[in-house]
Amino acid sequence: MSIATHICEIARSYSGLTEISPNRVWDDLHTPGVDARAERLRKSLLGAGHVGSNAYCMTFCKAVYREALPLASAQRRTINSLFTPSVVQTWKNCKQQGLVTADPQVGAVYFMQKGKSGLGHAGIVLEDNGRTMLVCDGNTSPMAKSAEADRSGDGVYEKVRSAIVTEPQSGLWLMGFFDLASLLC
Repeated sequence: MSIATHICEIARSYSGLTEISPNRVWDDLHTPGVDARAERLRKSLLGAGHVGSNAYCMTFCKAVYREALPLASAQRRTINSLFTPSVVQTWKNCKQQGLVTADPQVGAVYFMQKGKSGLGHAGIVLEDNGRTMLVCDGNTSPMAKSAEADRSGDGVYEKVRSAIVTEPQSGLWLMGFFDLASLLC
């Protein structure tokens, strides 16, 4: 199994978990009792540096990558050094290292910025057909409603992103993608 496929499988394993305490506790509302997936997500986020009730979309991406990459690998050390809780800072770190691309790749992180602010949103590309992307995001809403709902929602969800804006605007716009292929070389 390729790393990209493994990244997608891990991200999907968390899809459908809803926050029952904002940015702190998750559950699958369709199953009774304690949910092992939710506890695994919480532990994985904490291991990736999630703090308190902070937004966790970028930390979700880091947690998924950390799960997918071998523990003592150079690739995992690279992710640990580049990926921060801040989407925009992580984008800058990756860009500075030449690890960004304009082309989506399955398993890659996509980076969006809200206007020209320091706020953003990130998620993992599950599929790309050239016009839309199927993605898995943490800290998002189940359906794209607004930039704010997309970047500060109530759980981990898969969704289709279409009509993606690639030029700066007041809402969310796509800055680019983490170049997963270069990480794996």
